[in-house]
Order: sequence, then C-alpha cells, then structure tokens
Amino acid sequence: MNTDHNVTLRRQHQQQIQEKEKKEQGLMEEMAATLEELTATNDELNSSLQLLAESREQMRTIIEQAPVGIAMLKGPELIIDIANPTILKIWDRHLAEVQGLPHDIARPELQGQPMIQWLREAFEKGERKTNNELSIMLRHKDGLREAIVNSIYQPIFSADNKVTGILIILEEITDQVLERRKSEKDQQMLSMAIDAGELATFYYEPELNLFSGNALLKLWFGLADEDQLDLSAAINSIVKEDQERVMAAITDALSEESDGNYFIEYRIVHPQSPNGRLVQARGKVFYDAKGKAASLNGTLRDITEQKAEEQRKNDFISIASHELKTPLTSNNAYLQLMQRQALLTANTNYQDLTLKSLKQVRNMKNLINGFLNISRFDSGRMMIERDVFDLKELFTELED
Repeated sequence: MNTDHNVTLRRQHQQQIQEKEKKEQGLMEEMAATLEELTATNDELNSSLQLLAESREQMRTIIEQAPVGIAMLKGPELIIDIANPTILKIWDRHLAEVQGLPHDIARPELQGQPMIQWLREAFEKGERKTNNELSIMLRHKDGLREAIVNSIYQPIFSADNKVTGILIILEEITDQVLERRKSEKDQQMLSMAIDAGELATFYYEPELNLFSGNALLKLWFGLADEDQLDLSAAINSIVKEDQERVMAAITDALSEESDGNYFIEYRIVHPQSPNGRLVQARGKVFYDAKGKAASLNGTLRDITEQKAEEQRKNDFISIASHELKTPLTSNNAYLQLMQRQALLTANTNYQDLTLKSLKQVRNMKNLINGFLNISRFDSGRMMIERDVFDLKELFTELED
C-alpha cells in the first residue's frame, strides 16, 4: 500500500513539474514576442524621430533660404522662435537680438503702429491677416525709415485645432513701388503732354502686323474702337498718292540698316474727314533682346493749319518781295541812264553820285533777297555769305 501511494505521489509531482515547465515555456515565448514587439516599436519610433528631425531640418533650411522674410512666433506671448536672414535684414537685427523674446519687446519700433494688434488678433481669432503695399516705419541704424511691404500673418494650428503660434511672411517692395509710382507719374505727365499737344499716338508690332493707337488717332483715321487692327486698315485711310511712300518709310525704319528713326508727312482722307488732314509722323523702333525690331512707337501731329499758315506766309513774302523789288528795279534803270548821261557830258560829280546810288540800290536788293528768301525761312537756318570788301572804301562811304 505504501509503495502504491509513493508511486502516485511521484507521478503527481512529475506532472506538476511538467505543467510548471509548460507555463514557464509559455511565459518565455510571450516575453520573447513582447520583446520583439518592443524592439520593432522602438525601431519605428527611432525611425519616426529621425524622419521628424529630418523634416524639421528641411523645413528650417527652406525657411532659411526663402527669398521672402519668414518668422515663426509661438505661444500667446508671440515669442520669436524662427527668423530667417531675409526678415532679419528687413528688421535690421541679428538673430541673437530677437530669438526667444516676445515680438513686441524685440521690436519696440512697432509701438504706435497697428502691426502688434493685428498679430494678436490673428492669434486670438485664428484668422489670417493679409496686407498689400503697407507703409510701415522700420528700424534703420540709429533711427527709423519708411518702407512699403506685403505681409501675411498666418495662424498655426495644432492637431486639436488650437492656435499655437503665428507664421509671418514679409516682403519689402519699397523700391518696386516707388519705381512704379514714378513710372505712373511719368506716364501721367506724358499723357497730359500728349493731350495738351493734341497728339495722336501709335504702336505697331511688325511681327503680328498689328496697329493700335489712342482715341485721337482712331478718330483721325476713322478706325474702329478695337484695341488692335491690321496695319492695312490704317493705310487705307491714307491718300493713294502717299500710301506707297508711307509703307516705304515704315519698312526703312524697321530695317537692320536703319537707325530706328521714323519721320514722314502724309495726308489722311476718310468718310468722316472728307476735307482731308495733313499729319506729321515721328517714331522710334524698339528692339527685343535679340536685336530684332519689336515695335514702332510714335506720335502724329495735325499740321494742316500749320502748312496752310506757312503757305499764306510764303504767298505774302512773295508778294512783298515783288512789290519791294519793282521800284528798286525802276530806280536802278533810271540811275543807269543818269550814269550814262553823266559819262557823255563828262560830269564827274554826277558820275560819282550815280555810282554810289547804284551801289546802294544793289545793297537794298541784297537785303530784300536776304530777308524775304523763302527757301532760307524753310531751312530754319541763318545763312551767312562771306564776301571780300575794301575797308578804306567802307570808311570813305561812312565819311561821305
């Protein structure tokens, strides 16, 4: 009986040992699996941290190299966390001067200006604020300077949709705006001069054969109000006798051998202007980067009345010249007869007087020819004719 009882106890003991071994084996396997999972999780975490670090570094590099000013403010105090070189240049500061400080403390020059309040509102309301061509006073050396900027204040949201900071994007456009305003002012002054001078303006693109101009030009040529027309539409309004000459002048101005200047006078006739109009065209060819003619720009001036006035002036000068020369011609003939009579009678006094009188008549004729010479008026120049004379003879005449 004791033997059977001992055997039974031994078997139970072995069975308990086997069950413990199985449990231990199971625990070992579970621990191994858990350890493997922890290792994989740790690897994934390290990989995520590395990617996050790379992403943050990449973002910082992009911000650093951005052509516009960028700064990141964090927290309700709007502490400057990141500021790239471009925005530091606009602020006239170094990074060490502003990093880690609240924006309003780092930049006291903004006190009394609306930017600080706008930043706070963007943080509190979570709404972006955009400013275009904003005038602002910025620090410059030991004082302030006026600048013009474009700026964006963009709230930064967390995963739970809470505002954690503000992204500032800043671009200074002072030079560009001032240049544009100067250009606009110059254009306005040019427009005023064109209007005051009653000038028509034209613009011709040879590549597309398109012709355009201001309202006055379209009125003169009887053209439609379209922005651009084919050049032939304008040529058709020129009198036929002048059309070929105008086309030749345009072609010459656009040629490679030309200096790019365009000047011609021609007549315009169309149903809305049956009496015709004489115009003077002046223009200049503008070239592209390759040296090819890109456009012919210029002005037209109505010289109808001017030419009519010049013709009336020339007619008057011709009549006046004729009326002045006629009595002189008669006097010259009379004096020549008197000179001949004095020679026949050997009257030396008369000979001397008639000789001097004839000389004065010739001088008077020369004066009339000089003052009333139409060709000299048209040339617009003072013509000086050199002549040899005897000073002794001049003083003798003055003495007499």
